[in-house]
Amino acid sequence: MTLANDYVINSNDLSLSDIELEQIHTVNGLAALLAGNCQMKFRDENTEQYLSCIYRTFLRTFALRYKTDFIWDIFQLLQLHLSDDTIPELPQYFAQISSKDLLCEKINCIIIIADKLVAEGHIENTAKAKLIYIARHQID
Repeated sequence: MTLANDYVINSNDLSLSDIELEQIHTVNGLAALLAGNCQMKFRDENTEQYLSCIYRTFLRTFALRYKTDFIWDIFQLLQLHLSDDTIPELPQYFAQISSKDLLCEKINCIIIIADKLVAEGHIENTAKAKLIYIARHQID
């Protein structure tokens, strides 16, 4: 949770190490961000930063690390988690993706950018190198 909070606070100025960025972009890191978002919800504090980080982390993580046929199902579960009885509408980031095709389009854009960076020799052709570069440079 401490790392998740650091990631939210430093989302514009990523002073986190490569190892910390990699830890955030795992299923456990995403779970920590979701837990942090829940805590902020109950404190009646603004969760906009958390929502932005959850959205970016989900897209990057599942584009570059966990390629799966169930990504749309997982995304829908995430949408359910982020909406509730008091606020039925989804946050803007999550509401704009209303179909599997739109989600795949977003994810494919990240993959294309990463592959272009590899082709241009900016990064190594590994999921880890792509993920860290894209996270550090705030590419979505």
